[in-house]
Amino acid sequence: MDMENLRFASTNNIKWLFILLVGGLLLIPVIQAATKISRPSQSISSIYTSLSGKKCKTLSVDDETGSTVMQCSGIANYSLKVLTDDSRQSVNVISPDKKEYPLNYWQIITPYFSSLGSKAEWRILTTGGVKKPVALIIRVNASEQKDVDAKIEKRSYLAVAKITKTNICVTDKILPVINANEQARIAADNSMKKSCLK
Repeated sequence: MDMENLRFASTNNIKWLFILLVGGLLLIPVIQAATKISRPSQSISSIYTSLSGKKCKTLSVDDETGSTVMQCSGIANYSLKVLTDDSRQSVNVISPDKKEYPLNYWQIITPYFSSLGSKAEWRILTTGGVKKPVALIIRVNASEQKDVDAKIEKRSYLAVAKITKTNICVTDKILPVINANEQARIAADNSMKKSCLK
């Protein structure tokens, strides 16, 4: 091949490369638009509901033992039963189809005297404008005494429960550390495939 033909071939190849490059750049917005259409935007955020006060109503009181049951409003047709018995507290989750799921904090989080935080944090998955709860975070304050003569230690745990179509249960017990809230949200957002704590 002489120099003239070689120069022509080289120029022609550069033109084709330029055409392919420009064509690829022009297709990027089209691909992005198609992706947005086929994949609804998803985000996880928090909504808080009260575990006491006007948002809750007393269902039962045992005058002999002092145990009580209150039902508190939740979100998306979920509600929470706050149980108090022998100076310990726990929560049952009531699903929209009226199934009741005991979280058994007094067994899973702490067997010692306990009380709940003032609010429940619901982790909400929003898809295409539709909000669905995927997890629940509640603070459990414990007064732990390992032995009769031991000093009482105040400890505050975060109980993380997954919410699925078939089950609601505690999946994580977050210890009282500086970034406990952040750890709890990360655990909650990844709780769907986790096993239940026992």
